[in-house]
Amino acid sequence: MPHAAPPQQFAAPQPQPQQFAPPQPQPQFGAPLAQPQFTPPQYGAPQYGAPQFGAPPYGAPQYGNAAQQAAVAPLYVTCLSGPDAGKFYTVLGTEAIMGRATGIGQTDAAVAPQHLAVSAVNHRLRFRALTSTPIFINAQPFATGELMPGQEFRMGSSIWKVNVAPGQQSANIFQSMQEQLNRLAGTEKLEGFSLREMFSEVFKKRSSEELEDYLTVGTYRTTPPIDKAQTGWPKPWLFLRVLVAVIVAYIGFTIIMTNFHNTKAVPAVILMGSLAVPLATVLLFFELNTPRNISFYKIVVLIAMGGVLSLLVAIIGYDLPVLGQLGPLSPGIIEEVAKLLTVVLVVRQATRYKYILNGMLFGAAVGVGFAVFESAGYAFEHIQYTVVGNQLQMAFDQMSFVIYLRALLSPFGHVAWTAIAAAALWRVKKDQPLAVGMFVDPKFLRAFLIPVVLHTLWDTPIPGGLALGVVKWTVLGVISWYVVFAMVQQGLRQVKADQVRTTKLTLQSMQAVA
Repeated sequence: MPHAAPPQQFAAPQPQPQQFAPPQPQPQFGAPLAQPQFTPPQYGAPQYGAPQFGAPPYGAPQYGNAAQQAAVAPLYVTCLSGPDAGKFYTVLGTEAIMGRATGIGQTDAAVAPQHLAVSAVNHRLRFRALTSTPIFINAQPFATGELMPGQEFRMGSSIWKVNVAPGQQSANIFQSMQEQLNRLAGTEKLEGFSLREMFSEVFKKRSSEELEDYLTVGTYRTTPPIDKAQTGWPKPWLFLRVLVAVIVAYIGFTIIMTNFHNTKAVPAVILMGSLAVPLATVLLFFELNTPRNISFYKIVVLIAMGGVLSLLVAIIGYDLPVLGQLGPLSPGIIEEVAKLLTVVLVVRQATRYKYILNGMLFGAAVGVGFAVFESAGYAFEHIQYTVVGNQLQMAFDQMSFVIYLRALLSPFGHVAWTAIAAAALWRVKKDQPLAVGMFVDPKFLRAFLIPVVLHTLWDTPIPGGLALGVVKWTVLGVISWYVVFAMVQQGLRQVKADQVRTTKLTLQSMQAVA
């Protein structure tokens, strides 16, 4: 796990009394202590005492209530060598003291009664020296900073190591993955996000008129003013109704084909089965586009034309001598580039679509077109039939399995990947026409690397059969949607900033008229 950059190093300025002077002992430490007489620390070979593994834990005084303490994942600071070898110190979210007053460094003259203040913040150990003698990290003195789990420091003559509390290792790894994804995508940590709250209105009763009004937006006449746009987390609901409607149609065609042996229903079964989940997913992105400045008509055009163009560009890419021979790398590079180029070709110079959420919706629509036609092609390839007498028997189970599997996985694949890529491009584009320089912008390239890598890992075979494959695809899908929601949050903040700017311009215009 990568470590955070070392804390800011303090050179050798003259110590300021108000910063490094020992504070007055607090009442909870017992009787008032005499002013300590500090002696220069001996930085020679440390005196290794016998490890006191049976000693009770030396914890800091507990401040705050139990709820506050439980809200922060604790850290353990363990002494590896020196006079305090074998001791460990539990660090919670509230600041606590390490020093002789709390049982640390009792036999170490270089440790003051109150030597170091520590607290656990975001799975890191935050520290600040309370004496003129700082701690040492990699032989360099530091008075303040943060340490990641696994890093070591020297206080007095003892070497200490920061560790996560038992049971927190997996949480710490997950936190590190989030930070790495946010850094790569150029996004921030999710705030105020809750899937349960977001989908809390899915089953709310709606009238047919409300549904029609919900879809008639996005034209020059029906786009609401930006100050009416929602900047909090949206609460989509339309996507589920469309999903149910298409699934009902799919079931109906399936009954016609299987019960009445009508092979004319096969194309309808393939189309409805391949379309149901991707279409519902793009409508979810339609609802996440809070500026409401993209019409449903444009989405349909992007799905149809985007699917055809992206497949055509991808086929051409596979025919190129170099790109077509990269093994598992080929689909990740060729198909993601093809889909993004299709978004650019279809939308082109439309500067009115300036928001990150707009680009995300465009990308999702093209991803849907690609996913639907690709899934339909795979389903068709699995149709096998033989004629027995006058009866046509079809290997429907294989086709159905392909449709079910690809339908369930479709939101985690092409739709999310192209949404991420297009959102990253629109973040650079803003309200300007697309230019070549935007495609080499480092901020875009880092984010575009995410769908390319995810797609490559998706297509890379692993041992263990279909079961482990589904686990792999699910994990990759969760990562994809974490990045999607992080970019949605960034898009909502962009809309909010535009609202503030528009309000300021309106006020300035009113003042100028007055």
